[in-house]
Amino acid sequence: MTAEKNSTMDLPPEYISAANDLRSDTFTTPTEAMIKAALNASVGDAVYGEDVDTARLEQTVAKLAGKEAGLFCVSGTMSNQIALRTHLYQPPYSILCDYRAHVYTHEAAGLAILSQAMVVPVIPSN
Repeated sequence: MTAEKNSTMDLPPEYISAANDLRSDTFTTPTEAMIKAALNASVGDAVYGEDVDTARLEQTVAKLAGKEAGLFCVSGTMSNQIALRTHLYQPPYSILCDYRAHVYTHEAAGLAILSQAMVVPVIPSN
């Protein structure tokens, strides 16, 4: 079996239009309000608990999610690595995922390198 293309390029615009394009920060341009917020943001070190904005964000999201703590990650890739690695208990590690999954199509080498996990794509029968 061959894998289908994992792209929105072949879809009509009405299927891919959205209010915001959140695929990557490289697809968006910051608004004036975003630039002002960045200029006024705290500059403390989050690792040492000195960044009050990051701490407030983590606490707010933890409360919304009903968790005791939150963790801000600088990228989706970092978030995926942490989330998947927490489920890998006994080597050798393997991760089964849909062949169209983002972690396979765009991050497979990251899982192999950072988590020592073999990513195995699966083509669903339905």
